[in-house]
Amino acid sequence: MAINNSEATERVIARANQLSRSWKHYYLGIEHFFAAACQLDRSLADALEDVGVPLSELEEGILEFVPSSDDEPMWDISEKLPETPRYSRLMKTMVPEEAESEQALRVEPKHVITAILREGRSVPCRFLISRDVDLLALRDSIRGVRRPEAPKSSGGGGGFFSRGGDKNMTADEP
Repeated sequence: MAINNSEATERVIARANQLSRSWKHYYLGIEHFFAAACQLDRSLADALEDVGVPLSELEEGILEFVPSSDDEPMWDISEKLPETPRYSRLMKTMVPEEAESEQALRVEPKHVITAILREGRSVPCRFLISRDVDLLALRDSIRGVRRPEAPKSSGGGGGFFSRGGDKNMTADEP
């Protein structure tokens, strides 16, 4: 069953397009959606601030990874900006999974953000990892999931990788 975007998600997509144009990127990517969602949804911005990353630093970090262009776009951007392959793939596969996992009737901005954090390889995730943010803990915080505290170890392994990328979530080997 196809799950449609909520009005809030459509507003975030419109804002993401505006951000892309203002940053002179001329494409719609995960970094634009992530920043736009945090601008428009205070709870997402608060979750970032709780891990020590104010919204202004997120935006600066994104622009360090993907600087603004001085060039004019080589394609027609009068209507819709082209989507990056990663953004398209995420929106078609992982985002509906996130919404369905919460039995949601519509895709909300938090579903897109939690899918981005689960995927773990995009520009916003690379920036957050550079700031030592635990992507899975941030994802759980946004989803409202409380993770049990990991038992204290006397060293040498144990636990799970917690920096994101669902393909890398394997136990440490001693």
